[in-house]
Amino acid sequence: MIEVLKQALEALETCGEDEVGQGFNETEVKQAITSLRQAIKELESQEPVAWMDATGFIYKIKPEPIWPEVHPLKPLYTHPPQRKPLTDGQIYSMVADITDVRSPYLQFARAIEAAHGIKE
Repeated sequence: MIEVLKQALEALETCGEDEVGQGFNETEVKQAITSLRQAIKELESQEPVAWMDATGFIYKIKPEPIWPEVHPLKPLYTHPPQRKPLTDGQIYSMVADITDVRSPYLQFARAIEAAHGIKE
């Protein structure tokens, strides 16, 4: 993904006067360049979620490559899901469902995790 954005950025940055006159104006090109630079910066600041080797095999934990110069590992990125706060009603419902009197706080925390799709 980052590579594609960088290619598009390079194409726009090398866009000559002839290309700008053929359906693109200078302001649109400058806005596109700014947007691409920002998207690249955001993606590069994220931590990889997995790595892919030259054969296409995906690793969740980054392995030590045998020959890094021959078979480099490609980092894979994703945007984290956007989670919304729980409503008061959802929280009250979770509290009402607590049945374990020995560890109610733990049960409540697990209910919140489940509501946000967090699982082991």
